[in-house]
Amino acid sequence: MDTKELRRRYWNEILTGALVLGGAIVLLLFLDQALGLHGKPGLGFVMTLLQLAVIVWIIYHYTKRGADVYTSAGQPYSFAKGFLGALNMSVFSGVVVGLGLYVVMNYISPGNYGAMVSAMAQAYLDNPALTPEARLAYQEIVTDPSILTGNLTLLLFGAIMAMGLVGGFIGLVTGALLKRDTPPAAE
Repeated sequence: MDTKELRRRYWNEILTGALVLGGAIVLLLFLDQALGLHGKPGLGFVMTLLQLAVIVWIIYHYTKRGADVYTSAGQPYSFAKGFLGALNMSVFSGVVVGLGLYVVMNYISPGNYGAMVSAMAQAYLDNPALTPEARLAYQEIVTDPSILTGNLTLLLFGAIMAMGLVGGFIGLVTGALLKRDTPPAAE
């Protein structure tokens, strides 16, 4: 297999993983809203653990499939490839997650998220160290939370950053676990 075909198959696995990961997180977000688990201490914690388990499994599974592409072609799979594969998968999945968040926050459950954003802004207002400019900005958010929830660019950026951070940490482990200096011997 030539290098171009090898890279194409590898990126196919990573991007497929990104779509599956983003779709799974959005599905869990919809499920969380449908069951009313958001904000309930015990059940919310269980949902968070479920989300983390899904993220870890999908990242590991698709990064391993990417590693298998290289090793089946007789190529080594380095720690860096494993780490960057997991990181890229997570960052690209952030786009799907950000779009899903936008839909949930603006069309499925706008009141719930609006109240949550207002409450967070109100908590910041209680900080005596706020500058007058920051205080004014938070007061605007308390009265109109759609300043944040309706901003697709901000939601995409936040989701990409959050998924990138989580995926980066998971990528450190998966990169080390999947590192193969020499391909496995043919059977």
